[in-house]
Amino acid sequence: MLKIKVFDENDERCLTNVINEWLENNLKYEIKDIKFSVSCMTTQEDEQIYCFSALVMYEDEPKLYIPKRYEIIEKVEE
Repeated sequence: MLKIKVFDENDERCLTNVINEWLENNLKYEIKDIKFSVSCMTTQEDEQIYCFSALVMYEDEPKLYIPKRYEIIEKVEE
């Protein structure tokens, strides 16, 4: 079943870190797509407020094979 996870942070570095941490902790799921959005608004005091958001779509069924980090799957002969 297709599921989603929504992330919302105040800056792009925080968003990147949070998503990367979630992805590392959820290797068993197959990521289908990631949508990214940035919104900006100005307060009455002329302060700019940014909102960095991402929507991760993933398959809820665990993968049959979970590759180890930096594992060589196939060696290509030269």
